[in-house]
Formats: sequence, structure tokens, C-alpha cells
Amino acid sequence: GEDGHGIYVSFLLAGGPAEKSGQLRRGDRLLAVNEVDITQATHEQAAKALKGTGQNVKLTVVYRPHEYNKFEARINELKQHHTLLRTSQKRSLYVRALFDYDPIRDDGLPSRGLPFRYGDILHVTNAS
Repeated sequence: GEDGHGIYVSFLLAGGPAEKSGQLRRGDRLLAVNEVDITQATHEQAAKALKGTGQNVKLTVVYRPHEYNKFEARINELKQHHTLLRTSQKRSLYVRALFDYDPIRDDGLPSRGLPFRYGDILHVTNAS
């Protein structure tokens, strides 16, 4: 991650492959993707490595909840600071769902989620 903090699993999509496998959990630090070291990778580099894996991926991870909690606290601090600087201009956009989503199966939501199905067109009205 940025500033050498590492790449952590912060969220698992309910019903997604990572959640279904039961092998990953919040607080895991990613060390390698298909045996390629990403311990010093930026977020962008790690995302590129993960997107380029195809159908099968081998992840090397280590569970570091204490480090992750410190990292998450820092991210929340930065988000609060960014929120204070952000303008009130909002964007809207349309996206097509590429998977089914059931918020009842997702315990990581801070508020009520919206169910959707593959192929649905979603109108995002408050994106920034």
C-alpha cells in the first residue's frame, strides 16, 4: 500500500468468490499474488496484479488484525480530513451489475443495502 503499510483485506463481498472460499478474512495482509511478491506494491500495483490473474488465483496472506486496525484508523482519519475539504458538487452515473447481490447475506454494511441481479442497471446518484 501507500507509504509501505501493505495491502490488507478490508471487505469481502457477500456471495463473492473470496467470501465463498472461506479462506480470507478481514485483517489479512496480502504478501503475494500467484507467487509474485506484492509486499512493497502500491494499491494500484496490487489491484493490477489481482485483475490479471484470470479464473484461478493463489494468494499468500498473513493474518495481522492489530496492524490492520492501526491501518484502518489511519484511513478513517484521512477520510474525515478529505470530507472536510471536499466540495458539495456530486456526480451521478449508471453502472450495469455483473453479479447478483443480496444485502441480507452481507454483514459488512453500515446501513441497509439494495439487492440487485446480474444485468440490472443501477443509477448512482451521490458519487464522489
